[in-house]
Amino acid sequence: ALDMLLSAYLGDDGNSLPIETEHLRLDWDELPTLSKPRAFAAIVHLVNYAEGEVVGVNRDVLEEIESLPSVLAMEIYDHFGIGNQIRPTIDIRSDSGWCHIMNDEETQFIADYERIVELMPHMFIVKNE
Repeated sequence: ALDMLLSAYLGDDGNSLPIETEHLRLDWDELPTLSKPRAFAAIVHLVNYAEGEVVGVNRDVLEEIESLPSVLAMEIYDHFGIGNQIRPTIDIRSDSGWCHIMNDEETQFIADYERIVELMPHMFIVKNE
């Protein structure tokens, strides 16, 4: 197996690998370039658009996200709780949580992802000062 790996990385000039392993080597040109996906999956980072003191969490939005067929798990971080000051997401370290989504059907997966993105701006109710 090591000689196959080295051959893949370094190329095989026919002289650098042991002759007795030639029949064990893979013909890299015969491998498919893309395999057919069996499922579609993603970790969706929940973007926060609100700024101010959190006075409420839109339960209808969170319940709708959780009920989507592709959603396996989700979490809203504790620091987005009621009474906390929040600012809009600017990078992965400032997102408001995550969703794990997965589905065998590409169209359902895409529809659920797009719906999550549509709902993100409505997750938190804030009081601006």
